[in-house]
This record gives sequence, C-alpha cells and structure tokens, in this order.
Amino acid sequence: MRRFFHRTIFGAATFLCGLTTACQFDPWAADFTTRQPLEKDVVGVYRVDSDFRQRAAHLKEFAGPSGLLKIDQDAEIIVAADHSLKLVKVPSDNWTASKPIYGCSYSGSGTWKLAKSGHFWLVQSNIREGLADDCPNAPELNLFGGRPPYKLHITLGDPDTGDAVQFDRISSQ
Repeated sequence: MRRFFHRTIFGAATFLCGLTTACQFDPWAADFTTRQPLEKDVVGVYRVDSDFRQRAAHLKEFAGPSGLLKIDQDAEIIVAADHSLKLVKVPSDNWTASKPIYGCSYSGSGTWKLAKSGHFWLVQSNIREGLADDCPNAPELNLFGGRPPYKLHITLGDPDTGDAVQFDRISSQ
C-alpha cells in the first residue's frame, strides 16, 4: 500500500509539473546531441540543409527592413580542427529587448569549442571579426543528432515555434 501511495503522489506531481510547463516545448530538442561528441566529428564545412529552404517560406515573423529572412546559397559554417570558426552569410535572427525580431545574415570569424548547455552539446563560438551592427551576436550552434555526422542547429526566435535553420556537414575538411 505504501509503494502504491508513493507512486500515486509521484505520478500526480509529474503530471502537475507537465501541465505547468506544457507551453515550453522546443520540437527539435529531443534530437539535440546529449553525449559528448569527439571534436573530429564536429570539424568540417557545413551548408544549409535542403529541408530548411522549404521551411523558410513560413517564417513570416522574421520580416525586417530588408524583407523576409533570406537564405543565401553560399551560406556556410566552417569549423576547423585548429579551433578557428568562420561564418559566411549564416541566416539567423536578432533577438534583443530593444528591437523586434528580424532576419539577418551573420558573417565573421573567430574561435570555437565544444560546450554543454543544460543536457545538450553545442559548438560555442567566440566571433572576433566581421559581425554587422544589425547582427551583433553570433548564433548558438546546437549539435543535432545522436551520432555523427551531426548537423548544426540554430533556433530562430522563440524555441516553442519550432523555427530553426540547420546546416549539414558536407565535408570533414
């Protein structure tokens, strides 16, 4: 009887916690990388995946001074073995308290390292050169997938909306 009571209390508490956080759900998070990857499995050249081009047509909240979020065919992320990082026309958003969300394109160079954010692994960037005024901060590059080859995942705006851009690794450099 005591075991039944404890299970019932635990189940009810879990259900209530679920109700209070039901609105907080990133539909991509279940596939973020939770095991520490090897650096060699992250190094490479990444390009926007083909699925994003289809999803981008629905990103109307990212309209800004230059129109809807643009996806440049040459957009790429280069994660080098020497820990240098280069972003070329990477589509993202500019989320600040003082400005509305709108699409922008990051280009810059700096360094990277593997880091953990909560339960998930990411490529943490330190961009030193090349960011524009309308894109003052480099995007967070979450690792996506349970095993190599990983994708690089950038959440656009509110994670609950599911808006994101992903980059496929096209070469290991």
